[in-house]
Amino acid sequence: MEAGGCPREHRSDSLSAAFRNLAEREDFTTRYAALPDHYRVEGTRNDRGLGHENGSVESSHQYLKEAVDQPLMLQGHRGFANRAAYDEFVREVVMRRNRRDAATFRIEREQLQDLPERRTNDFVD
Repeated sequence: MEAGGCPREHRSDSLSAAFRNLAEREDFTTRYAALPDHYRVEGTRNDRGLGHENGSVESSHQYLKEAVDQPLMLQGHRGFANRAAYDEFVREVVMRRNRRDAATFRIEREQLQDLPERRTNDFVD
């Protein structure tokens, strides 16, 4: 399910795991800073050293991993004919979860703001 809008706030952690060296960090920081501006969202960060502030994002990620793992365990194997077959499998798992949460999401959808006319650049000029 595509949201068709974007929230007014984007919250992230310190993103320290995303940086490998200073040159990459500067490039990533510059590009990442442009993201909230483009989508007209307020970028906020969790407080450093307060891991519990990551809880909602981390727990959601864990629930998704478990939702993907459960049917794999039930089918007794983790093999797929190709990447497209695996992508379709994951898409079905996500769609099933989204259908379950559709009524709640409709309420939240009303709070989203419109998307910009175009996506942000995902390349460097």
